[in-house]
Amino acid sequence: MNRQILTNYPCDSDYRSPWIPTRIEKTPNQMKELSAVSLQIAWDQLTGTPDAVLEIIVTNDLKFSTIAKTINIDSASNLNDSLMIMMNSSFAYFGIRFIKNSVTGGKLSVSLAYG
Repeated sequence: MNRQILTNYPCDSDYRSPWIPTRIEKTPNQMKELSAVSLQIAWDQLTGTPDAVLEIIVTNDLKFSTIAKTINIDSASNLNDSLMIMMNSSFAYFGIRFIKNSVTGGKLSVSLAYG
């Protein structure tokens, strides 16, 4: 099962996602619990100085959090080699924070796969 977190988000402003669960409980239509397995990140047509930052933030209790990974976006596009991050479901929730810095435009897409 895939979940689009961002689709062609305009990179001329910062972004902070809501908390996203790393596990989805089983339901009558779904026979087993699903866990986040991978996160795919792609950007394109960045303008301005490509110095944006994407942070993956994790938490267990929604009160305290830590930055698990910082990704420096230093190119105009990564569509031919998008970033794929293997997820570890040892934390309960994660979020995405995009900090544009000197980027003035472009598109950012983030997709999560549960398995």
